Amino acid sequence: MGPFVSFAQAQIFFDNMSNSANWTIRQDADTSFQFGCNYSQDGLPPAPSGSGDTIGLKFEVNNNFPGAVNQIAAVRFDSAYTGQYTVRADIWLN
Repeated sequence: MGPFVSFAQAQIFFDNMSNSANWTIRQDADTSFQFGCNYSQDGLPPAPSGSGDTIGLKFEVNNNFPGAVNQIAAVRFDSAYTGQYTVRADIWLN
């Protein structure tokens, strides 16, 4: 076998972020979030690897204090994955 090893791939998790079920948001004070955001209203096209809709999770930071250092994250604690896996996400940053 060559230098590349091939593993069987199966999708073990998918979430279109339309609601906050099973998600915990960790955030600083000057941040906000919206599950189920229709991001086409912000002029964005459908996510390349999504289902064709324009629904997702929207984070905003530095809402009132531009240039400040703030953090926000969405975390799931309900699943336990073992072994090696790859995380893929469609993200738009501005």
